[in-house]
Amino acid sequence: MAMPRDTSDSDALIRLLDAARLIPPDRLADLTLEVAEASGARAVRIYLIDHSLRRLLPYADPDAKAFDVNGTMGGRAYVTNETVETHRDDRITLWVPLRDGVDRLGVIQFEVAELDDDRREMLTRIAAIAAAEVVSKGQYTDLFALARCDRPMTMAADLQRDLMPPQTFATTDLSVVSAIEPAYSAAGDTCDYAYNNGVLHAAVFDAIGHDFNASVVSAVAVAAYRHARRKQLDLPQIAATIDAAIEGQFGDIMFSTAILVTLDVARGLLRWINAGHPPPLHIRHGRVVGTMGRPSIPPLGLASITGVSAAAQPQELSLEPDDRVLLYTDGIVEARSADGEDFGLERLQDFLHRAIASDTPDAEIVRRLSHAVVDHHDGQLKDDATLLMISWHPDRSGPAHPPESRPEPEH
Repeated sequence: MAMPRDTSDSDALIRLLDAARLIPPDRLADLTLEVAEASGARAVRIYLIDHSLRRLLPYADPDAKAFDVNGTMGGRAYVTNETVETHRDDRITLWVPLRDGVDRLGVIQFEVAELDDDRREMLTRIAAIAAAEVVSKGQYTDLFALARCDRPMTMAADLQRDLMPPQTFATTDLSVVSAIEPAYSAAGDTCDYAYNNGVLHAAVFDAIGHDFNASVVSAVAVAAYRHARRKQLDLPQIAATIDAAIEGQFGDIMFSTAILVTLDVARGLLRWINAGHPPPLHIRHGRVVGTMGRPSIPPLGLASITGVSAAAQPQELSLEPDDRVLLYTDGIVEARSADGEDFGLERLQDFLHRAIASDTPDAEIVRRLSHAVVDHHDGQLKDDATLLMISWHPDRSGPAHPPESRPEPEH
């Protein structure tokens, strides 16, 4: 029999919404506990995912212990993006994903004496409000960034993190997932994306070097990319803008390889320019079809030296529903084990085949793949390793938008 619905639940939710607008970031955990107690919770703890996506770290709770994602109930809630329950004696523990849309921020642990569907729904809503507050307040406090650090972060990596959009984004028609390793010392690699009026823009950059200067080059590249994108320039003009910005700032001593991509989401038409970068992988029916074309221009920042215009004609590919495209930097395939063996393209493809065959969600594929690369290198990457996966899965409930028929590039 369901417990009578307590009208104080609704009052508590309204109070949380009202109070959260002006509460200082350091009091978010206290406010969440106060409101959850009104809904029958006896204890509440917030855990945020660390930057390497391996551990869940407590926020504003000195008595709570960090724990690994793998092999834990809280980690299971994070991985599956679903609520997980455990029952022991008179205590019920509820692990609720903390997420902003589909971007996984961590989990919240609730302890209750009794649980029914109404209370479960109420606690889930409290977690959703807490997640929204973590995102919004994270724009003007360092507390959440500090709480996500499992070890010291270099200044170069800090700059890279500030350049990054959320690691996961999705609509009914597409999803984007990214990851960068080494999470606490990356320098030079970065990625960016934006969804504007039915077109996805995405880019991966790999600046020369592995120090703070490399991060500065990446920062210039991303700033120029966003500026050109917001001026609604086409891909060739965007590439030329970035090339000119890097050369104008650094002369001919610094450059960055890059993949610049647009996806017409209604038609499934993918267009890209490859500036001296590893070719993306095209995945169809759960298998890697092959690499997509070849680099068409030199790295960005070198056009005046090479005499090759960065404003190249984009390559094109018509996607089929459920196709994936994986963009990556050379640190993925060139990560070496202790005996000198590269992670390699064959191992990368095999990993993707097995992960997709087991119905692993894209966010988990990217998380586990980045860890596999780091682990292959015994945890000490000598170069950054970046991944960005785009999946096109058009919503069949709306009007049909068949991909335009075009010849595919050579694989």
